[in-house]
Amino acid sequence: MENDRQELQARRSPASDESALRLALLQELCEASPDGCVALSAEGLVLFANQRLAKLWGEPLPPLRAGAHFEEVLPQAAALSQDPHRFEQKFRLLLESAAGAFTIDMELRTGLVLECSWAQLPAGQGEPPGRLCSFRDMTGPRLIERDLKTRSQRQAVLQRLSQRALRAAQIGPLLEEAALEIAAALPVDLCLVTELLPDGQSVAIRGSAGFRQSNLMDRRLTATDQTDLGQAMNSEGPLLSAAASGETRFLPLSLLLAEQVSSSATLPIRGAHGPFGTLGVHSRTPRGFHPAELEFIGAICTLLGAAVDRLSAAEALQASERSFRGMIENAPDLVFVHRGGRILYVNQAALVALGHAALGGRALLDFIHADERQEMVEQIRDAQNGLVPPLQEFRMLRENGTELQVECRGIRVNLGGQPAVLTSGRDVSERRELQARLQMSDRLASVGTLAAGVAHELNNPLAYVSANLGYLADVLPRLTSADQRLVQEMIAAVSEAREGSDRMREIVRDMKTFSRSDETERTAVDLRRVAESALRLAGGELRHRATVIKELGEVPPVLGNEGRLGQVCINLLVNAAQALPPDRFAQNQITIRTSTDDEGRAILSVLDTGCGIGPENLARIFDPFFTTKPVGVGTGLGLSICHSLIEAHGGHIEVKSKLGEGTVFSIVLPAMAPHALSSRGAA
Repeated sequence: MENDRQELQARRSPASDESALRLALLQELCEASPDGCVALSAEGLVLFANQRLAKLWGEPLPPLRAGAHFEEVLPQAAALSQDPHRFEQKFRLLLESAAGAFTIDMELRTGLVLECSWAQLPAGQGEPPGRLCSFRDMTGPRLIERDLKTRSQRQAVLQRLSQRALRAAQIGPLLEEAALEIAAALPVDLCLVTELLPDGQSVAIRGSAGFRQSNLMDRRLTATDQTDLGQAMNSEGPLLSAAASGETRFLPLSLLLAEQVSSSATLPIRGAHGPFGTLGVHSRTPRGFHPAELEFIGAICTLLGAAVDRLSAAEALQASERSFRGMIENAPDLVFVHRGGRILYVNQAALVALGHAALGGRALLDFIHADERQEMVEQIRDAQNGLVPPLQEFRMLRENGTELQVECRGIRVNLGGQPAVLTSGRDVSERRELQARLQMSDRLASVGTLAAGVAHELNNPLAYVSANLGYLADVLPRLTSADQRLVQEMIAAVSEAREGSDRMREIVRDMKTFSRSDETERTAVDLRRVAESALRLAGGELRHRATVIKELGEVPPVLGNEGRLGQVCINLLVNAAQALPPDRFAQNQITIRTSTDDEGRAILSVLDTGCGIGPENLARIFDPFFTTKPVGVGTGLGLSICHSLIEAHGGHIEVKSKLGEGTVFSIVLPAMAPHALSSRGAA
């Protein structure tokens, strides 16, 4: 190094006066410059340093006298920066680079930011050029640039969290991500996000970053008014703490004390319905929190509160829809929810009524009778416009093609956040049928009143017609002088007339039975005797129709009127005979059977091998005036009268039938009580 100084002195010969003059001029210019400057020779020796350089560094610089070597000065100058090692490395690279290749920033411990660069010094012919190093104060621009960069980073964090908050299906993952983003953006050592639990006295950790401890998720922490979390949750602004271990306002979290936290800022997360939790940032070294940092944390708290409200509203909507679905699923009425004419939802009652397994995606109008679809379109349009249309009846079509009478109304609803129409309908088919039956009952009441009068009026002429026919039947065989062929024809005509009058008498008797209920004395009746008597009386009707089989088993006596029970049995036998095809005598069978069931009741059954009764008629066979017989063959009163008589005896009639195989009518009557039987026997 001493050799370098001697060599420098040797160069300061009269031949180098020109170089010295240039150096002096350059030094004067540098003293007038706003930048700090230091000139180095090609060998790395200090030529000069201006006064501005000392002012920028803010501390006494190491000796920068002429002749000092750069290697002695650089480590001492680097020690004044925030990161000496980094600065020294970059400064060496700067001097080794081509002129103007790049610049470096040096941040001093005083907070100044200096921009360092160099340029070649002018030199004489054959002289190696030196270097002029410049240090420019860039604190203001760099702070502005840094502030803009920080704001941009925080804005990016807010944007990312906002997008995820809009897409989040659960709040937990969003809170975890927010903790990580905040810890990186401020920066701070730790971040903690909590959620207030239903007890109102504790919180659970929902997000954390920077903690040495693991498995913090869902850990419970106390959040009463005596703790920092409790006070922060109810505060209007941030709760700041500069020394956690020395706090007297509240009890610091043991979790934070274990992490040796020094400075903290905790803010509340609030939703529309009150506090949700807290968001806290913590540093292990003392530091203050800039208003811009607190504003950033507050913006994230607002964002998280809005996300909580959105998810709570979505959950409430889902719960409402689940409740709505549960209500209409269990409703007895038919319910269709549709949009744009397509069914979105249909309840079980509608599926059962229409006979379908599923209807989703189908057009509602497909199930409306073609003649009434336009009316349904108008009702749907009114519902879409917010009107409440009146109840209307529509014919809906089942899967099997049959019609269903439904009373419908449509209203506008929201499903999945979008408008739809809910059409509810009530099956009024049975009601309409009941109304029809009531109308029929009114007519029957009138007919019954009329029938009583007609029967009474017919009885008188029938009496003398029958008497005269009987007289003729007795007298005609005794005519000896008359033409016997003519007499036989007259006898046959009288016989047919008597048969017609007898049938008229039976019709009149049935009409009288239907029109009024005769109170007659009841005694103990053996159904086997009733069956035998009925077979004798109906023998003429049965004999040429079928083979009659008797299976008269033991039965208990019943309390009743033997004549009325006989009338029922005869009617069932005659009906059985009329159900048999007349051209199949060899195959036709009628069986009359008596038996006792497991409950001790007496049963009288009439079985035939006839044509059977169709399902559509089976439910109506006991209706008055209902008959499947040809016009003129039956009045439709027989089975109705039988049904009324058996019910009057405390029993009922059961029917089983299959088309093409035959029918079974069973009279079921309660057995007569033993004490009633003994009392009657004693009497």
